Amino acid sequence: MVDDIEYGKWKLEAEIEKAVFIQPKLYAELLKNGSEVLKSKGLIKEERKKLNFGSYIEIMGKVKKGVDRIEIYRDIPSRQKFMTSLKNKEDTEKIVYLKKSLNLLSSQKRTMDYINNTSKPLIFIKNILEK
Repeated sequence: MVDDIEYGKWKLEAEIEKAVFIQPKLYAELLKNGSEVLKSKGLIKEERKKLNFGSYIEIMGKVKKGVDRIEIYRDIPSRQKFMTSLKNKEDTEKIVYLKKSLNLLSSQKRTMDYINNTSKPLIFIKNILEK
């Protein structure tokens, strides 16, 4: 099923040596060629640049210990979003302080098994009382 040329087959993008999947859109892959693929939707660029594969391993270690919330960063100065300033009739140069944490108690679209590093989609069963 993998062929770079034949129509309808998958293209092999990379060979992964190790991977850590923490939540949807938050994962890291260590490729066989030694490079890293790091995905972290929602983090600001400056903080995202500080992460490496080891950072994701550390986060996963906290998850496996049963921590409910993991702080990624706090008190990062930034300008308030332009449209937010306009809507609130505030100075467009207003400084706000950003924070980001992972809330592991929030519901996800998949059931995560952090011990075995797997996930399964949530299955919703239609209420049998409905007609």
